[in-house]
Amino acid sequence: MLGLILFELLPESFTQNSWMGIVLGVLAGILSMSITENLLHRNLNVANGSLEYMHSFILLLVAIGIHNLPTGLALGTTMKTEAFSLSSLLAALILHHIPEGMALMGSMAFVESSSVLFVISAVFLAIVLGASIFAGFLIGDHSYKLNTLLFGGAIGTLSFVTFHEILWKAKRKMKFHEFGLYVLLGLLFIYMFLLRIH
Repeated sequence: MLGLILFELLPESFTQNSWMGIVLGVLAGILSMSITENLLHRNLNVANGSLEYMHSFILLLVAIGIHNLPTGLALGTTMKTEAFSLSSLLAALILHHIPEGMALMGSMAFVESSSVLFVISAVFLAIVLGASIFAGFLIGDHSYKLNTLLFGGAIGTLSFVTFHEILWKAKRKMKFHEFGLYVLLGLLFIYMFLLRIH
């Protein structure tokens, strides 16, 4: 996820959108995830390992769901333009979700009833993406400011989960050099993957 944020989301957002809207969206995304985490901490006792993994999974699922909003809006708004190319845009959309799916599957590996949880999370993300595509189609190309804020919010939510829930918890359980090696290998893998699809 860190590689996706650093190599894809941040550069793309600052070249295509207003930096102020992106920054406001990032701050709103971090704030919303912080509030969500506080609510989950109150309602879940994360003292045992299984619930801690469930907590991380839920936060990641919410972050990806929020991240799917601007993706769907962008797809929906371009459906009304002549520049819309169904095959290339959908291929990019599908390939873009592979690292997110890998992160979800990794966080789901230690959760009980993971097969049921997989189906529920897949349906949830499909509904969010489908509804946002439909909303983008209805809004058309008049959603520049909204799309900028949502894109920033998507970056903020994914950054919060990546740093706070995934990297911070992994760092506490590993030696520093192991942690650094895994992060560098992950960044290299995502960088090569993104080079391949672009």
